[in-house]
Amino acid sequence: MAQLNWNADPNNVQEDNDFPVIPPADYPMIMTASEMLDEQGNYKLEWTVDGGEYGGRKIWDWLDLGSEDAEKRARAERKLNAICVACNVIGLTDTEQLHGIPVTNKVTVSEPKPYMKNGQQVMGKAKNWIGAYKPRAAAGGGFGGAPSPAPAPSAGWGGGASPPAASGASTPPWKRNAA
Repeated sequence: MAQLNWNADPNNVQEDNDFPVIPPADYPMIMTASEMLDEQGNYKLEWTVDGGEYGGRKIWDWLDLGSEDAEKRARAERKLNAICVACNVIGLTDTEQLHGIPVTNKVTVSEPKPYMKNGQQVMGKAKNWIGAYKPRAAAGGGFGGAPSPAPAPSAGWGGGASPPAASGASTPPWKRNAA
């Protein structure tokens, strides 16, 4: 913990969240962080553009694996499957296994949408989203190596079943408190 001696000034708060979107295209990216948002299995994924003009730019993605809405949950499961295949991690037990693996992500841009703020309608901003996940092209093509071994067989991770627990861990990753 960092110690501070700071008094905030509520009269001098500026919104400085103006991150211009990057143009829609396929970008080399790596997952640089992942966070469990709640104990139901919802995750926030941080992707970083890996080189080029937009190198270092970050785009966040969400997995609603714990959603009670079957369609949202199915969409999240399809997304996670695509990420695992792109990262060449076939047996996933912890999202940290996906960190640092070079992939190519298709970045899209959503149009600004109006929303209500303090009782008034304001116009939102355009946002970047990740529309597809692909393995990064490697010399010789393909994934660039053999798939990661799968963990010991379990009841499965589809159709609403919970993901397998990490081997040796008594608490599954999605039930651990986010640090």
